[in-house]
Amino acid sequence: MLPTALAHCVGNIRLSALHRMTETDFTDCLNANLVSAFHPLAAFVGALREAKLPGAAVLVSSVAARIGTPNHEAIAASKAGVEGLVRGTAATYASNGIRVNAVAPGIMDTPATTGILASSMGREAAARQYPLPGIGSADELAALMVWLLSDHAARVTGQVWALDGGFSTIRPLVK
Repeated sequence: MLPTALAHCVGNIRLSALHRMTETDFTDCLNANLVSAFHPLAAFVGALREAKLPGAAVLVSSVAARIGTPNHEAIAASKAGVEGLVRGTAATYASNGIRVNAVAPGIMDTPATTGILASSMGREAAARQYPLPGIGSADELAALMVWLLSDHAARVTGQVWALDGGFSTIRPLVK
């Protein structure tokens, strides 16, 4: 049986100002966040198209692709590429009944952010930068991804869903 759902949750966090980043670090970030999505997505849509089956894919982007955030240049570039890949693939394969979307989280409490959230001061600072204060959970993100892969989202394609506490779209009240 051919799988009809794909979730691509691969990525890395390279925090560094552009002038301090090596080309190798930048390329590693592109490979981890963008290039790693190309092969499974291409194989997935190709197999579904050949089998004449509908399906759905969800890729993980980042709030950094939507709004300038200091020291996130490599992440922003690679995840913006993911968003372009999602929209282009969605446009190409919609007529085949293949839906492709992305989720764009803010900071999440995951193994990838352990270093950033390790201290209570770092955790509090990260949480305060969001209009809806707090740190997202992997469970919240997974629930959104499950919905996007389900029949409940049968009319949703080519979209990027932010799960960022309003970070990318509203300005918090300055207190």
